[in-house]
Amino acid sequence: AVSAAFVLPAARFVSKAEAIKKSDAGATPLSPTQKLLQPVQLAAAVGLLVELPCYACGRPALGWRLSTEYFAFFAVVTLPRSYRFGKYSERAAEPAKGAGGGEFGQFLLSVWAAHWLGAWRGARGWINSRELFALRIAGTLIGASAAWTLGRAYDRVVTPESLVTTGPYRVVRHPIYTAYLFLFAGGLASLGSPLAIAVLLLSAWRFYKPRMASEDKILEEQFGDAWRNYAAKTPSRLLPPFV
Repeated sequence: AVSAAFVLPAARFVSKAEAIKKSDAGATPLSPTQKLLQPVQLAAAVGLLVELPCYACGRPALGWRLSTEYFAFFAVVTLPRSYRFGKYSERAAEPAKGAGGGEFGQFLLSVWAAHWLGAWRGARGWINSRELFALRIAGTLIGASAAWTLGRAYDRVVTPESLVTTGPYRVVRHPIYTAYLFLFAGGLASLGSPLAIAVLLLSAWRFYKPRMASEDKILEEQFGDAWRNYAAKTPSRLLPPFV
């Protein structure tokens, strides 16, 4: 479920009813066993990402709280999509730049390393910051809204059926990536490590920059002037008015 951080936030102009009908026709639903395993796999992944490094570095209470927040994030952003629409599309034989397994693995390893660095070298006590908690909650709300708006179109970097310009896509073109950055940056800041945050931001920029460019190119090729008009009205990719 954590790998849903790296799927395409596509968009649509067609009516909601029509989009759902077309999406359901091509869906591959999960089996009952797979549905039961989804939250178990999610809990294991979050535990490895956050709870294990915090426990190993003598910060178990902090790891428990952050892992609970991370689990809640993925539970409302990625699990509903899986339960509603089933499996993601197969990866393309020649994926778009930034969409391949190698780039995914490097970024995932960097995020994991940043959490280990934060748990090991971070200052104590930042977890109680209301501002950081608000940042993580904002990321959860943005991610849930964007994922729900996309529906079946929340998939790998593939050509989508329709162009989404509603919900958080009115503000930024890649709000799901914004949501993940808010979550991870807020979590690492709570660990008290500016260096860990720097590792995250540099890794995210290296991974997301070519990926966003690939996604924008796919959408422009698919929707032409409609996408160009949308991009002109929504110039920010991640965080208005800066990026």
